[in-house]
Amino acid sequence: MKNLHFLISVLLGSLILSSGLMAQTPAEVRRAFVNLRSDHIKHNCGRAMDWLYAHRDALKDQMVEELYQADRQGRDALLHVLFNTASFVADDRFRRLVIARLPEEDSQVSNFDIVSAFGTDNEAIVQAHWEAWHYIDTHFKDFEPLLKEQISSSNSMYVLWGTTWILSKHQALKQDFDLYTDEVMTRIASNLKDDDIPYNGGQAVRVFLLLGNHGVSTLQKSARSKDWQMASFSRALIDAIQHGRHDAFGYLNAQVWINRAPTLVESDELEDPEWLSDLTQKYIQALDSNPHLPYP
Repeated sequence: MKNLHFLISVLLGSLILSSGLMAQTPAEVRRAFVNLRSDHIKHNCGRAMDWLYAHRDALKDQMVEELYQADRQGRDALLHVLFNTASFVADDRFRRLVIARLPEEDSQVSNFDIVSAFGTDNEAIVQAHWEAWHYIDTHFKDFEPLLKEQISSSNSMYVLWGTTWILSKHQALKQDFDLYTDEVMTRIASNLKDDDIPYNGGQAVRVFLLLGNHGVSTLQKSARSKDWQMASFSRALIDAIQHGRHDAFGYLNAQVWINRAPTLVESDELEDPEWLSDLTQKYIQALDSNPHLPYP
């Protein structure tokens, strides 16, 4: 009988440990939060994040409290864990932090600054600004009003692209075309220029493709630009949107990934038509010879 009682105790202990119900001491939690911060100690942020991830259901309230006190690196590590905590219920303050975080992209916390240490079911590399779109997509109704607020005010092409894509996916874009005023459309078109801002041209191209005919009048103006890229992208977009010209899609796709989704989920990307690959390759080769190749 003693052996049976011992076995039952062992099994119960194992269940408690595996379910994460064993209490974590305040000192352990505090140490983990300190180690999340940027301090140039190799792997300590990843190890702390993995430990919090393993105990995320028990510690979610403490993590939310710490989120608003952490530095940028700690914030991104905590966002990653909370994004992947099914039992976590976000409030308006949390949602606004997620939206406010987006324009930073990876300018403050590099995509490779926070790496999972142990290869658990946790993601290997933390990219909080990309993960946010998947979280927003999953909780779209809660984020929808905040997303719409960004359209009139945001100068981030990354934010405008992600917002437009999410609205389109949830079939809320057409009813919100009035939010894309002439001022907003002009701001989006300005990102088509050949400048030193990474990725904004491609993001603007995708927004115009999503908006379709709503953006054509703006594109007709930007097509007259003296900037070769702005003029060429605008002419190609007009041909793609109004006439469905295959060469226009090939020209654009050779320079930007026209079907990319901000959620980074492969199933969210449109399937390329068979003809697009050959035309894309054609223009890639032509652009190798002339990087400033104008649109025909």
